[in-house]
Amino acid sequence: MSASLNSSVSSPFSSSTRQPSGAIASPPAADNSAIPDVSSGVSRRDTARKEIATKDGSSPTAQSQESADNHQVLDYDLAIVGGGIVGLTLAAALKESGMTVALIESQPRAVAFQKRRAYAVTLMSGRIWDGLGIWHTILPRITTFKTIRLADADCTAVVNLRPGDLGTPELGYVAEHRVLAEALYDSLEDASSLTCYCPVKLTDVAHTSDWVELTLEDADQQRKLRTKLLVAADGARSPIRQQAHIKTTGWPYWQSCVTAVIQPENSHGAIAREHFWPSGPFATLPLTENRCQIVLTAPHDEAQEFLEMPVEDFLAELDRRYDHQLGNLEIVGDRLMFPVKLMQSQHYVRSRLALVGDAA
Repeated sequence: MSASLNSSVSSPFSSSTRQPSGAIASPPAADNSAIPDVSSGVSRRDTARKEIATKDGSSPTAQSQESADNHQVLDYDLAIVGGGIVGLTLAAALKESGMTVALIESQPRAVAFQKRRAYAVTLMSGRIWDGLGIWHTILPRITTFKTIRLADADCTAVVNLRPGDLGTPELGYVAEHRVLAEALYDSLEDASSLTCYCPVKLTDVAHTSDWVELTLEDADQQRKLRTKLLVAADGARSPIRQQAHIKTTGWPYWQSCVTAVIQPENSHGAIAREHFWPSGPFATLPLTENRCQIVLTAPHDEAQEFLEMPVEDFLAELDRRYDHQLGNLEIVGDRLMFPVKLMQSQHYVRSRLALVGDAA
């Protein structure tokens, strides 16, 4: 699919232009956030379940020592900063590794679950979650698409890509953030070697030859951690990457994307659509309950107009672009806009540091 899909509703494992989640003394953003309070444990959703972190935030398997200022220092094999889908997936993949793992996030889980975001999930992403034993809980709650429909400007011809073109049963999936986050949290219920710190602020990162030392702050106390490997999963504007002086390569484009969720009168047919207009691509991902995530890409000024115009006019423009095939349209929630840009880190690893997800 085009940049419009990849930058706004992309695979959760692809690099894009998302905002960072919890990181070094930065305000929380709406990108990678789903780790629950350390006192409640990762597995509690609507009712209390098994806690995997003790009330002081320590894991039963973590090594500890007293620092010079009498603060307890907890040692971990690996610490993940950022509790979005990438950070959670990495934590789930490591739960049987025998390593002690700390998962650090600045936003409460409730904030993350309010996020209206959908991902175009690739076949490979599905295989990853299948390997983690959670795919069977995700698949019934997401959309599987077996057609990708491409069109160009006012041309009446379309190109339909089918599973037979890849030799696979389907072409991909569309999943909403909450569905993925809940499944990943549930998979961590029995992760006895994992400790979640959330919501906390990571205020300091100090590198030594043998450890990376982390300072965490919440409303009540300050905690000191040491880790042999620090993994930054803290978003496209990763403060950890910036502190490590890892430069990025990229550039802004002349376009912005307007996203919204709509509900058409007619069935979306589980078809992923991409229509290339002179001003930019118009993409549609099919969601459950016959809803659609749309991404309309246009020059900045035109995109601003789409964002601010009356809802009736916006829906009329979408209807025109669908060639009136989906019937009456309703909008669900608010429209959002973000600029399109390319960003890639010049290095993915440094001594005792690795970048993953959008941070890379």
